[in-house]
Amino acid sequence: MLRSFLRILPLAFLPALALAQGTLDPSGAPAPAMKSLDQLEPRIPIGKVGGSTDQIVISKPGSYVLMGDLTVASGHAIKITASNVTLDLNGFTITALSHLDSAIAGWVFEGNITIRNGHLVGGTTFDSKTNTFTGNGASYGICFGPFKGTITISDVTVSGMNEDGIVISPSTPDLVCGSVQHCSVSVCGGRGIVASTIADSTAEICGSTALSAMTVSNSIGISVETGSGIRAYTVTNSYGQSQSAFGIDADNNNAPHLGTATNCRGVSATGTGLFATAATNCIGISTSGTGLDTNSDANGFTGTATGCVGRSTSGHGLIASIATNCHGATAASSMYGLWVSGTATGCRGTNTAANGIALRTDIAIGCTAAAGTIAANSKQLGTP
Repeated sequence: MLRSFLRILPLAFLPALALAQGTLDPSGAPAPAMKSLDQLEPRIPIGKVGGSTDQIVISKPGSYVLMGDLTVASGHAIKITASNVTLDLNGFTITALSHLDSAIAGWVFEGNITIRNGHLVGGTTFDSKTNTFTGNGASYGICFGPFKGTITISDVTVSGMNEDGIVISPSTPDLVCGSVQHCSVSVCGGRGIVASTIADSTAEICGSTALSAMTVSNSIGISVETGSGIRAYTVTNSYGQSQSAFGIDADNNNAPHLGTATNCRGVSATGTGLFATAATNCIGISTSGTGLDTNSDANGFTGTATGCVGRSTSGHGLIASIATNCHGATAASSMYGLWVSGTATGCRGTNTAANGIALRTDIAIGCTAAAGTIAANSKQLGTP
């Protein structure tokens, strides 16, 4: 009976103590539950808000952030002499005008260095009519070496350097120490980017080799004088262009001759468009040199081309020991559209010259000639 009565009793008649929950007045402002960025990564400000002209020397480990643009007429704009340094350029621009110095120079030989998010500018320009570099600018954008630790450069643009854009030289040739990501170099009288690995980067209008590394991916390298567009042991999803050397050199002409190029395009005016020991889904183009060469004549090594295209106006279109589903083309009577020392399978050759040879090979399996003839010791599966 009592239980039924309580169920129908209005809430207002219940004892006050039955609803007591304590005071509702706040005791004060709530304390922060998360740490600030400075607490997570304490950063040391360098330079001045609004810009400065004084050289900056980083001599102690730590995380540093640039507070404004920096313009330095002589000496290195920023000189790093300590290991374990992170430098955030904070989107600002460093202008370095001394021909003998760098925008950022490293005088430390081991440890960890990170540089990111900024712009480095010199005073060098390129005259496309005379094909020369002129003007005053720093020798280097970023220069470290010989280095033994790990250096990471990301989201940095470099332009107008007299010599090299970004150079990270390891203490030994086979040491992987420098990584360059999402960087851009333009107008440098020497090399564009030199590191162990280069990804998602560009180097254009370089006097020497534009991109030089052990591995290059998703990148563009363009040399306008005597260097190659790209030189690396492994090149993927990249474009290289050269005036007189290799558009892409994916072998470096060094032992063990195992350089590979995948999904790449190499172009050269008088040199080889693309050079690799193994090329897959690649295109090589040259005006007077070989379009695509898979190093088949280098000390007996076997070069393979799969799904590739090689084109040349007055040189060989494509050279390989083994070629599968490839196309080679030339317009020169003394050259071959495809020159395959071993077996060509499912290939197509083109030679538009009178009496030109479209495909020269030992064994031709299911091959065709769009123009010209096929010269083979053995013709199989419908090869004419």
